[in-house]
Amino acid sequence: MTKVNQKPKVKRRKRDDENSMWSWFEDFVIDGDLFSFTDHAGIKLEDVPPEKVWDVFRDHYTRSGAIDIHKFATDVATWGRIASRVVELQLERSRSARRA
Repeated sequence: MTKVNQKPKVKRRKRDDENSMWSWFEDFVIDGDLFSFTDHAGIKLEDVPPEKVWDVFRDHYTRSGAIDIHKFATDVATWGRIASRVVELQLERSRSARRA
């Protein structure tokens, strides 16, 4: 059996994952989408003081001391605003392919 050209797995650094997640978190806050996303992800923020919201958000995605970036990515991909946009793009691609 021959190996297909596979990219070597690159170990992500914990800080890279946290920085990526922080960027999304910041966008959720700026865009006013934080509560929509956290409701979708099952993150309870109702009694959390504002200065602790990031900690609760981050801790929701922390497993064994590291960010579970796959869980976060799944929550983002299945969140209504992102998921609906993916469907729109798929429909556009499908229509374009039929016209060609």
